Amino acid sequence: MGGETVKKILIIAMLIILLAGCSNKEEMKETKVPLTETNTTEMTEVEVTFKEDIFELNGEKYSIELPEQFVKNEEEKEIFEAETEAEGIYIYSINKENFTDKEELISKLEEEAKTKNTELEEYDIRKGEKKVGKCDSVELKYSIKNEDTMNTIKTYIIDKDEKEYLIVSLVGYETFYSDIEKIDRILNSFKVIEE
Repeated sequence: MGGETVKKILIIAMLIILLAGCSNKEEMKETKVPLTETNTTEMTEVEVTFKEDIFELNGEKYSIELPEQFVKNEEEKEIFEAETEAEGIYIYSINKENFTDKEELISKLEEEAKTKNTELEEYDIRKGEKKVGKCDSVELKYSIKNEDTMNTIKTYIIDKDEKEYLIVSLVGYETFYSDIEKIDRILNSFKVIEE
């Protein structure tokens, strides 16, 4: 496997673990969607405003809708990175030449997760399938301990074309994923911008 690919995987793993702050100056379109937030005593409506982030990876343009609290790191050019204090999304491309097939890439990502999290066992990584936009993907889900808190990571491996895979990683507390409507909206909005 090429040194650049290993470097990208290590950078993403470190970004996911650290959840660093960043700034946003990206074009955005706003739409409001009412989401239900549960409390032990009552149900309340919370409006979440989404914005469309347009970004470029390897010369291709993509877009994704994120809650407006997510702030894009404008300085990062190798990956798309947007975060809040407690959640993050990271999207990057991996060249297929570095892997014999998708299973090898999945195995490498699982191995990397276990290397960075020594408490993580084979059975702690759950694998499934999920649509991301119009693309089929393999979903890897696992939890890591970051200081004194547990974060859940969901990574989606998309077989984009004959040249590259796209990796979409979501990071947050388990409560972030309990808002299924919001997560589905984020994932379903992902698309390649055809020119």
